[in-house]
Order: sequence, then structure tokens, then C-alpha cells
Amino acid sequence: MYNYISENQQKIEEFKTDFEMALDPRNRWIQLSSITPWDDLVGEYIKSLNDKYGAPGLNPRVAVGSLIIKHKLNLSDEETVRTIQENIFIQYFLGLDRYHPEPLFHPSVFVDLRKRMGVANYDKVSQKIIQFARSEELKEKGKGPKRVKKNWGILQLDATVADQYIKYPTDLDLLNDSREWSEEIIDIIFEASMLPKKPRTYRRVARQDFLNVAKKKNKTAKEIRKAIRKQLNYLNRNFGYIDNMLDMFEQGAFPLNHTEQRYLWVIREVYRQQNYMYRNNTHQCEHRIVSIHQPHVR
Repeated sequence: MYNYISENQQKIEEFKTDFEMALDPRNRWIQLSSITPWDDLVGEYIKSLNDKYGAPGLNPRVAVGSLIIKHKLNLSDEETVRTIQENIFIQYFLGLDRYHPEPLFHPSVFVDLRKRMGVANYDKVSQKIIQFARSEELKEKGKGPKRVKKNWGILQLDATVADQYIKYPTDLDLLNDSREWSEEIIDIIFEASMLPKKPRTYRRVARQDFLNVAKKKNKTAKEIRKAIRKQLNYLNRNFGYIDNMLDMFEQGAFPLNHTEQRYLWVIREVYRQQNYMYRNNTHQCEHRIVSIHQPHVR
């Protein structure tokens, strides 16, 4: 048995308060109370309850109305309870016959409702309540005077443009990443080969040369250019090792998979572009790669 008061049984004149005042019928919560489809929303709410938990202690209209208030005002569970406690008009909206200065329920009741209704049913009922609350909110906004928007011209949008989350590209970082990938490819090829000794790549020295400049807060153009030249030389030497080692494999016994071949192609293109910009003392080139992991990004 549910203690539910329909909107047809409620009269504003019968609402009792501790103050010598009558409720203003023009208040938005009073008006919203008369147009809210309580019977439909409460019916959906009652159907969604799980019988194994027994009858809930909270009045169905209070439960549904609290959810409307929560979503309409975008409040937390605690703020919803506090707002209901402090607002006499909201208490009328919830179907109460008199003002209650104490909290109607504990914020944990919202958690109990979610458990009792189940996630699917709770989302279904909440969605209906949100749709109703937003529709009434749009009606309220539409009552004001319409503003004529100023024409600021034509906005052109490129549907092919999208945000990409990549590291901020610098020439030195890009060459260092390429060098490290070339060293990894050398390791992969060596494991698949019959060579007795791995080619010397000077990877520790190359890494230290990179860090000596990358960690500096204030770097001069001369220092950056010198560091780029060193990384280009390391990378070019590694390409020579890779080509010589790949020539040892017969056709059909290629040691690199598709992903590794793709990275090899990308870092070769990075080397070509960076070497071109270094030789010509420029920072621009056609189809410049800014990320070896996403070479399509421009």
C-alpha cells in the first residue's frame, strides 16, 4: 500500500504553514505542481520497484518529485535534501499538506532507490523525469522576449579537422624517437638473424647527447642545431646497419611484421624530411610528419 497524494486531491488553500502567509499561486513550483503528470510518473516509478525489497518507506510522489528537483536544478543528493527542507513551495510541489522544517529524508535514500529499482529501471524512470524537467525549463526560457541575433558572417567548418592528442612536436624529439625505433628494429632483426655480434649503435651515447640539450630550460639555436646533426648521424648509421642485415634474408623470410615495417618507413621519411630541413636551414617541408605514431597528423 503506497501513501500517494494525486494532484487532483491537493489544494493550495489547505497547505498549512507556521507563518501568517498564504502560498503565492504564481510561484513556479506551485504552477509546476499542477501541470506535472504525477499519475504517469508515479505509475512508472511503482512498476519499476523490486518486490523482493518490500514496500518503500518514502511517499512515491516525494520520491518522483525529489528526482525532478534534483535533475531540474542539477543538485547533488545532499543539496537536494537541503533545498527541499528550506523551500516551502518545493514542499507543496512534493504533495505535502504542511511545512516541515526538518529534512524529509536522508540523502542515502537516493542510493537506496537506485538499488531498489535496479540500474536499468532507475535510468528509464530518470530519463522520463529529465525529459519532463527539461521540457518545462525550455518553456520557461521561451516566455521571455526574443532577441534578434546579430549576423556575424559565415562560419566555415572543415569536417576533416579533428583534435589529436600527441606530444608537442619538436625536431629534436622526433629524431630521438626515430632513433630509438631504429635501435629496436635492429634488435628485432638481429634476433632473427644468425649474426654472432650485434652492430654497435652507440645508443647510450646518443641518448645522453639528446638529454644534454632536451633537459636545458634555455637552449640556443646553435645547441639545438648541433644536437639535431648528431641525431641525424646516429639515425643514418642505424639505417645502414638495417639495410645490410635485411639483405642477408632470403625472399619470403622477412623478419619484420607489418607494424614494424610501417615504423621503418615512417622513420625513414622523418630522416629524409629532417635532413632536408637541416641542409637547407629551414623549418618547413611538404607533408611534414609531427608524430611517428600518427604520421597522418598534420
